[in-house]
Amino acid sequence: MIRAALGMFVLAAPLLGQHTWVVDVEGNGDFTDLPPAVAAAAPGDTILVAFWSGLAVHWSFTLSKGLTIVGQGLDRALVMGHLVVAGLPANQRVVLRSLQFDPVVGYPARVTVQDCAGAVVLDDLVLDGVSGLMFGDAALVVQSSHRVHLGRCQLTGSAGLVASEASVTCTGSAIFGASVSSGPGAAAPAVAAVGSRLWFANTLLSGGSNWNGGGFAGPGRSGLDLVDSQVVLADGDVIGGAGFGGFAPGVTFDAASSVEHDAASWVGGGISGTGVVATVETGILTGGIPPPTIGTITLDAAPGAFGLLLLSLPGPGVATPFGPCWLGWLPAPLACGPVPVARTLPPLGFLPHGFALTFQGVVLHGGRLRLSTPLVTTAP
Repeated sequence: MIRAALGMFVLAAPLLGQHTWVVDVEGNGDFTDLPPAVAAAAPGDTILVAFWSGLAVHWSFTLSKGLTIVGQGLDRALVMGHLVVAGLPANQRVVLRSLQFDPVVGYPARVTVQDCAGAVVLDDLVLDGVSGLMFGDAALVVQSSHRVHLGRCQLTGSAGLVASEASVTCTGSAIFGASVSSGPGAAAPAVAAVGSRLWFANTLLSGGSNWNGGGFAGPGRSGLDLVDSQVVLADGDVIGGAGFGGFAPGVTFDAASSVEHDAASWVGGGISGTGVVATVETGILTGGIPPPTIGTITLDAAPGAFGLLLLSLPGPGVATPFGPCWLGWLPAPLACGPVPVARTLPPLGFLPHGFALTFQGVVLHGGRLRLSTPLVTTAP
């Protein structure tokens, strides 16, 4: 059944890789740096980046077409610069996989996603917006885009993630706000969101600490800083940063914001603000396409819950009678029953590099039906 469903999705997916380009600074590929490769590629193409190839020149450029950019080799490919994904059409998808954006002094490494109708999948990325200076930039900025997913990522910046009028899902990741140890400057929250809807599963959100001396001492910052935003947290940790005034709250939010979390989540430092906090059971998904992750997808939740595991293509955020969710297109059932519910994937070598699949969990617990944070996994 899984092979049949995958075959249907491959046929249904728009703009699968038509051509593969290789970026290699040593001259063993089609290009020696990433920007000219992006300029030459057509929507649906795949760009393979050799380990050192992105370090040749510091760059800042905009990507507005559906491409898959994948680090080639056993480790993430090192790149350097500011990549902007903007104006992506609804029928196209950008996948960035196994890349490490390394900063140099004065040049933070970051990604901006803005005004995208299509899906943007960031898988196994490292973004560092601090750049070794007293002041840093946000590692990831998402603006007016509602189909953005992070998986297995590590973000550090001022803040690690900034979301504005956006929808973002995140699984298996760690997001850090920048800390300050000396000189002027201010610590940053891990996530700063305005008018946004965010889902986190199996993710650490840690606000920045402030240990300034010489009269510059200041407070730490929260893991979540929310204005008119809604957050769902499954099996995650939210921690406020330390400072001379003590630890900051894990969550700071206004009356228009809300945080829903399951019993397995932990909020260190408490919560500050007038928003709504609720405990719900949404379920958590783990696993992925091997390598490097295991080949079994598992949906787990509190004991006594009933789960349904679905396979789909990355889709948009939607509203359901059971609450808002980020549900994929063309869902196909894989397994159901008392949790944990699991399904082992067959070999998927026929999928192109970076092909993205979404797994969604539906959990019935205590008479309430909830949808989990989706798990997006991509073919190596």
